[in-house]
Amino acid sequence: MTAWDSTGLVPYNDSYIAGFVAEMYNIELKAGFESGKNKMWPVIENTINRDIGGDHQRITRHQSNYSNVKFKHALLPIWISVVPYKEKMYYFLVNGQTGKVQGQQPYSAIKIILAVLLALLIIFGIYWATQAGN
Repeated sequence: MTAWDSTGLVPYNDSYIAGFVAEMYNIELKAGFESGKNKMWPVIENTINRDIGGDHQRITRHQSNYSNVKFKHALLPIWISVVPYKEKMYYFLVNGQTGKVQGQQPYSAIKIILAVLLALLIIFGIYWATQAGN
């Protein structure tokens, strides 16, 4: 999911979610930290390669140290929805802070084919119009 601006976080108050459905995390803290480290590794590896420079690097060993690791619960504005379409469920998330949408979407083969045919028809029409003037 897209990132949130966490600079304006304030202490939790029950009134923030009064009347709304809120979901607790479903990944344990240790597993979440391991998942985070796995997501950080490509960035760390890229930084190592960039620092070494050149066209090819051979990294035989690396060590990442994590210090002062903390976590806090945070209420994040996110809308989760599912849309059934042709016997399949399509899930999507909306970041309530940025408005960015992430998820799946159904594709209609007929609509794609019609769009391609329309584009080809327009291209042919433009070509024919420019050739008719010659």
